[in-house]
Amino acid sequence: ERNFSSRTTAATVAKAYDQECWKGRVVMITGTTNGIGYETLRAFAQMQNAPTLIVANRNVETSKEKTKSLVEQNKDLVVHHVQLDLASLESVRNCANEVKQLGININVLILNAGVFISKYERSAEGYEKHFAINHLGHFTLTNELLSVLVDSATDDFLSRVVVVASHSHYQGEINFRQLPLSIDTFGSIVTQKAYAQSKLCNVLFANELNRRMIAQGLPVRANSLHPATLVYSNLGNESSLVRFFMGICSYFTRTLEQAAATSVFCALAEELENKGGEYYDACSTREPSDTAKDETIAARLWEVSTELSLPQ
Repeated sequence: ERNFSSRTTAATVAKAYDQECWKGRVVMITGTTNGIGYETLRAFAQMQNAPTLIVANRNVETSKEKTKSLVEQNKDLVVHHVQLDLASLESVRNCANEVKQLGININVLILNAGVFISKYERSAEGYEKHFAINHLGHFTLTNELLSVLVDSATDDFLSRVVVVASHSHYQGEINFRQLPLSIDTFGSIVTQKAYAQSKLCNVLFANELNRRMIAQGLPVRANSLHPATLVYSNLGNESSLVRFFMGICSYFTRTLEQAAATSVFCALAEELENKGGEYYDACSTREPSDTAKDETIAARLWEVSTELSLPQ
């Protein structure tokens, strides 16, 4: 039994599972230009048996710039860059097509990208941005890539979807009447609500995806996780007030290297083979909220999300 804790770094986890089988596998990660996403990418890139990496970011130039030093350090490293703007479902579908055209497997899909915005904004489709980016964009991307995930599975390694959620989901509620728009009169409390709702959607989505895969006999498993309190992440770039509170919180939180550890654990850990529908924190399972475990709400969210993600 490996003894990981909230102080364990992503690199330590990656080292613990650094076996030759990973050389032939492919890991796709969204949102890797900074924050937890970059540390997740870095942990994989520094493995001796590093998997092939597909990184999906809004700005491909920045993405390439950020991976330059990693590729220099590891000459065998293969990184594919694809463009992805989660606030546009057209961009999401284009990204999925670009990935399919690479003609390679996806053994692990890590849905890491996310936003915390201090004002009311809408996506290209007119949906509130926390919901659009943190949930619906990733929901759509996963469904578009599902056939690749299914085809990439092997007898000894089922494909994995790793959803980066947050303990904020405990405060989340879902109001299906207002779902895609959240609330139009936006104050900071409402921002917190919209973010918490989007993170609850993450956990519900992972659980429902996992149930559907098992019911359909498909070789894909999904888990969600809490990275850490996001002090050092890019989520707080939006407002000085948010940054101020995050500064105070930093005494109780993890570094980015520690915050990325659970994503890497959920991707690599062999003890998670064929395990799904769990919520992880500090590399071990944790009880999500009662709402997050509600199968009726999860099924309804799936139906609503499917409708909202249809091309307009």
